[in-house]
Amino acid sequence: ILDKYFQDFMELFFSDAAAQIDWSKGYENLDKEFQKIVRDARIGKRLADKLVKVWLKSGDELVVYVHTEVQGAPEADFERRMYTYHYRIFDRYDGHVVSLAVLSDEGDKWCPTRFETKMWGCRLQFDFSTVKLNDFRLQGAWSQLEESKNPFAKVVMAHLKTQDTKKDHDERKRSKMVLARSLYSGGFTKQQIMDIYLFMDWVMRLPDELAEQFDLELQEFEKERKMTYVTTMERRGIKKGMEQGMQQGMQREAQKTLLRILRKRFGEVTPAIEKMVADAPVEQIEAWIDAALDADALQQVFPDV
Repeated sequence: ILDKYFQDFMELFFSDAAAQIDWSKGYENLDKEFQKIVRDARIGKRLADKLVKVWLKSGDELVVYVHTEVQGAPEADFERRMYTYHYRIFDRYDGHVVSLAVLSDEGDKWCPTRFETKMWGCRLQFDFSTVKLNDFRLQGAWSQLEESKNPFAKVVMAHLKTQDTKKDHDERKRSKMVLARSLYSGGFTKQQIMDIYLFMDWVMRLPDELAEQFDLELQEFEKERKMTYVTTMERRGIKKGMEQGMQQGMQREAQKTLLRILRKRFGEVTPAIEKMVADAPVEQIEAWIDAALDADALQQVFPDV
């Protein structure tokens, strides 16, 4: 969702920086180049990093490195990793690089903004901007999210409510319905509603029985508003199609379905993973599909690759 709503992401989290960007010129995704730049950086798993080229109102080009800590827990050597990636990108693009971080852990103490090292009179200090999603739990900030016309505000709300309802599925269902209803009254376009809802459905997972109840309630709500945008959930459609395909012996279609989900959620799929999928039995493919729909990073689906 960050690929499609990068401008909204920047305007919500880094508004001062966003105001200096000439959005009329669009932006360029440099993720493939980023893969090459940091391929041999052995400093932990890269989770949901983005590399984007933008054009400033001054006419200059700028490369923006964005790290989103989707795992939701403090990471050892995080500051060092931010610096390492920054100088590699800096070297590749001859300067004009800005590094930003968005952290989703539930604590309020861990908020790294600097990497520093010094010895024998030699000192290095690297500062970067950090946003904590947990700060949006404050009453005033949460109200701003509720009133915001920025699509990414709903993404943040869905993430925080997912954390808040880990052990209370009934409350998660209620919160999910409140958020879903707010999409229709928030002035969003049909495509925005569908995109945001798809993200919500992935992160705010419900047990099958509650999920079915939720679907029926949402369908009734859509009928009342005559806005049938999300009458069937993509996750259910995929699983139903998989079941039909497996019954007919269509293992190839099952493989295509899994690879399509992986590419849509995580981007490029390596040849090693493609081979694993090609060689796997149907039962394993089904397990990977379930994992892919619930995971925050590709490494969670294929931890040994």
